[in-house]
Amino acid sequence: CAQAAGMAELQIVHYDPKSVEVPDGFPKAFPFRGMHFFASIEKAKRDVPDWMPKFSMLEGLRSSYQQDYLARGFDKQQPDFRTDELILSKTMSAA
Repeated sequence: CAQAAGMAELQIVHYDPKSVEVPDGFPKAFPFRGMHFFASIEKAKRDVPDWMPKFSMLEGLRSSYQQDYLARGFDKQQPDFRTDELILSKTMSAA
C-alpha cells in the first residue's frame, strides 16, 4: 500500500481489537470486518480457467489510491489519528 501511494514503508503493528475499547466519537478502528476476508487469483483461475487478472496488485492499489482516495479529496483533509494513537499506546505499553 505504501508503494502504491508513493510513501516510505511503514511499521505494521498487530493487535487484538478486543483488547482496545474505542470511545464514542473516535474514528472506527481496524479491522473493518469482524472476520478475515481473502481473495485468491489461484482459485479464480481454477474455477474459470480462461480468467486472467487485468491489473497487478500494485496497479490495483495505485488505481484505488488515485481514483478514490485522491479523487475524493481525502489527501487534503486533516486525518484524525486519535484511534491509531490509542491502539498504539495500548499495544506498545503491553509489549
